[in-house]
Amino acid sequence: MKKLLTGSKVSVFSMLMLTILLFAATASAQPSYLVTDLGGLGGTTSVGTTSFGEGINDSGQVTGQAAITSGYIHAFLYSSGTMTDLGTFGGTTSVGSGINNSGQIVGAAELTGDTVVHAFLYSGGIMADLGTLGGTNSEAQAINNSGQIVGEANPTGDTVQHAFLYSGGIMADLGTLGGTNSFGFGINTSGRIVGVSDLTGDAASHAFLYSGGIMSDLGTLGGSGSRANGINDSGQIVGSSYLTGDAASHAILYSGGTMTDLGTLSGDFSTAFGINNSGLIVGTSTLTGDTVQHAFLYSGGTMYDLNNLIPSSSGWVLIAGQGINTAGQIVGGGTFNGTVHAFLLTPGAVVSVPTGATNFSVALGPQVNLTFSDIVSGGTVTAIMVLPGNLPVPPTNFTLLGGSSYDITTDATFTGQVEVCIGYDPTKITVPEPLLRLYHYSSGIWTDITQLPVDTINKRVCGLTSSFSIFAVAEPIYTSESLSVRYAAVQFSNKQDTMGNVLLWADFKVPLPAASDVITGTFDGVTLFSAPFSQFKHVLPNVYWYFENGDSVTIDFKLGQIIVITPRISLAGLDNSNGVDVQFTLNGSTGMEIGFQNITMTPEPINRLVYRRHDICGNPL
Repeated sequence: MKKLLTGSKVSVFSMLMLTILLFAATASAQPSYLVTDLGGLGGTTSVGTTSFGEGINDSGQVTGQAAITSGYIHAFLYSSGTMTDLGTFGGTTSVGSGINNSGQIVGAAELTGDTVVHAFLYSGGIMADLGTLGGTNSEAQAINNSGQIVGEANPTGDTVQHAFLYSGGIMADLGTLGGTNSFGFGINTSGRIVGVSDLTGDAASHAFLYSGGIMSDLGTLGGSGSRANGINDSGQIVGSSYLTGDAASHAILYSGGTMTDLGTLSGDFSTAFGINNSGLIVGTSTLTGDTVQHAFLYSGGTMYDLNNLIPSSSGWVLIAGQGINTAGQIVGGGTFNGTVHAFLLTPGAVVSVPTGATNFSVALGPQVNLTFSDIVSGGTVTAIMVLPGNLPVPPTNFTLLGGSSYDITTDATFTGQVEVCIGYDPTKITVPEPLLRLYHYSSGIWTDITQLPVDTINKRVCGLTSSFSIFAVAEPIYTSESLSVRYAAVQFSNKQDTMGNVLLWADFKVPLPAASDVITGTFDGVTLFSAPFSQFKHVLPNVYWYFENGDSVTIDFKLGQIIVITPRISLAGLDNSNGVDVQFTLNGSTGMEIGFQNITMTPEPINRLVYRRHDICGNPL
């Protein structure tokens, strides 16, 4: 595509040449990945490229560009194992640059005659021309989940190129940092935009953040130039910057007003292209001598060569990581069987187990651990993460956790049961950790195989199995309602999870107390706790009462926000047979009451909560 604008985050032609020049187009267990070759569209370019991956969404759909039989490059959508040619605007070439969670793709395509390039939005099987800023050419680089698009285009006269935001059918010029040109490369959910712009005089170009109508210069690592390629929903920005003297450029993370040098894989050059909402970063770096380029993952303060995180016998050399989704899947390009192919990395691992081993434990990446009782005949064991959209319908009253579902297979033979342990992210759950369960999907049925208690120290859930397939960590779903009245009472009867823990759940919308207000809980005239509101901790936007082991309770409740009451309250000896409820008062005035009856530890299904509503005067409704 001769007319594609220069300065693109990932210009396909600059990547085909595999250049690394800056302006060419919490410590944890070491991660591991399995590689999927995304294939191509039937052709190979003159420089040996079959395909190259550029962007990925949370469903694992990928866009990029691939050679058709004529050798020209076309944008593609890779979904469910199939690569689809997105076509052009009548010209010979197109590129795909970004994809959102709705499967909408943006990029650029040549018009008939191959002298003009326009940004496109591909949605619902239709490639729509986004136009320009009044000039001839444009190119789209990224799209957020709201459908807002960023890129660069020629204003009238075609003498400059400016970053743009396309939203609501209108392409807006974002201007520059005082110089001639600017390019937009990334946009997050809140509409914050990053890219690169010339400074006044055009002697240097700097990374920028565009937010609230203002384009801000993010500076450099001491050198003359920098660029920003991506931004996550927390506002963390990645890209690259020259170091002092401009003899080297390094990948950067810009967060909280500080630009951090991420280093390299031993060479002088690196650049970061993508960052997900967990702060995992992908990009590319030269090795010693700067003649070889490898893809990297930056995690927990460490830059990993992605080639060291895949099976050594894979036959791949991963060149660049271009995008990473919420589940940690990575897309990019590398060489395979002598040509450049698009790749998809999915968290997982393949390991060997020996014949005759007993009580043999093996780690398949940081998330999965297996312990075999007796291995009769050795072989390999594979674990690969399964995305939520590819999982069977969850068990009744449970939600399967994204990033904690794995398909495990083996060609080894074994006797006895195997302990399966799968890790979970405590920031991604909405219930107490002891309520998590490990489910096994076999013969069309989910079975709870959990070994209790849940390992809340190592953040994993374990279970026993005699066969392999899909295993998933799940959290229970509890029905709740919102009450807008000032005073409310809720009555619960035997609400328990499958392990016999009584779980009471509610969501109250009432005024938030002042810091000095005192909240008191009493039962049948006995004060259970009394403390000022300022001592209570605000946490997640859900609320639960969790009765554990039948004799203690952590009481949480919501007054505009969640309030966690820190005392653990003994229920021993409390007799609710007379219908007396726990009374909650605010500064001595009755506020709400939580009722419980017939609390036993006999496991039974979770039932819908029954609510009693009171008006502002406390009268039952």
